[in-house]
Amino acid sequence: MSVEQRQQLAEQQAALVRALAGEANPPDGFDAGNVGTAAAALLVKRRRGVEKTWPGVAESLGDRFPKLFADYARSRSIPPGGHGADGRHFAQYLRRLGLLSDAGRIQLLLAQMGGGPIGVAYLPEARRIVIAYKCFDGVRRFTLPWIFRSRFARRQRRIAGAEEAIDGA
Repeated sequence: MSVEQRQQLAEQQAALVRALAGEANPPDGFDAGNVGTAAAALLVKRRRGVEKTWPGVAESLGDRFPKLFADYARSRSIPPGGHGADGRHFAQYLRRLGLLSDAGRIQLLLAQMGGGPIGVAYLPEARRIVIAYKCFDGVRRFTLPWIFRSRFARRQRRIAGAEEAIDGA
């Protein structure tokens, strides 16, 4: 096989991989239906891997998990590190969207503690702070109530109170 043929084959393989990842249309000579079916199967395999390694995140999303994961997977290729890394990136994606539950935040905190002795995360549903730390027999965690209120939250309560006063008048 000549150098030119090898380069052409490598380009075709890269185009097929992009199509299977849902990032591009199938290359010439491939049946779009078959490539689409294979891409869907690979997405399900990827989703199930994240579901098994990040059960707190998957359970907290319920029926929304498959759609949210498909949206995430379409915009990101599989990271190095397998399903664990993919789940960590998915949890970070959900956190940016404001959809990560407290259980998911705890799981993300514990996963991100790989290099450090202590980690802290805010749990908005419980309005608490979780602090996790490494000790000789593993990782321990405890929670504290979040007693600080933001200026924004106070302002929102004042606005809501003013609206109620106007509606009641």
